[in-house]
Amino acid sequence: MQQDVRTWIGFTQNQDELKEKQGLVDTWLVLTKQLSEEDNLTIERYWLHGVETGQYALILQFLFRGQGGEISLTPGMYVQAELIYYPSVSPMRAIIKRQISTNAASPKKVFAYWKEIAENETMINVEIPFNYPRPYIIKQVTPVSYQNQWWLVDENNDLMQIGEGFKSIWKLLAISGGNAVDVAVIGKEKFYEPIGVWEGENYKSL
Repeated sequence: MQQDVRTWIGFTQNQDELKEKQGLVDTWLVLTKQLSEEDNLTIERYWLHGVETGQYALILQFLFRGQGGEISLTPGMYVQAELIYYPSVSPMRAIIKRQISTNAASPKKVFAYWKEIAENETMINVEIPFNYPRPYIIKQVTPVSYQNQWWLVDENNDLMQIGEGFKSIWKLLAISGGNAVDVAVIGKEKFYEPIGVWEGENYKSL
């Protein structure tokens, strides 16, 4: 908790010291890549999912204007690597200690219902009060329109609202064809944004 508070108020941790620790080896699916700009700084966020362990991870890369990055991951790719998490009550941010090889695989530990995700969010909120949006993979949800909003409905007929400003709804509808599909989302509490969807065995980033 102390390290979480230090990170929250702006303290940084030496990555060389982190790399001295033993990490988590898995085959990681790159769920999505997000970009944001702050002055002359570009922030790249890579969200990963370990197909064997079911763990999620966030890799951050900070680039000044004109600077090339050390990390280059493409959404939808699988990479076998050792990741080390930053100390936290509920670890999410990580660094890549070493990349071993690249292999395709299918996630084995995913969520079946929105109720399970809500229970997981509750557990995290008990441990750490300043929780941030997190990724999840949920099985067999269907995009539906209800009360002029788009939602994802699971096999229990529980609805979860898609976050406002989601721009890829028509791509999601085209891939799903009105049927239930496995979807990767990022969000918290009552709103989640789809970031990827499985078409058969193939993962497609949104």
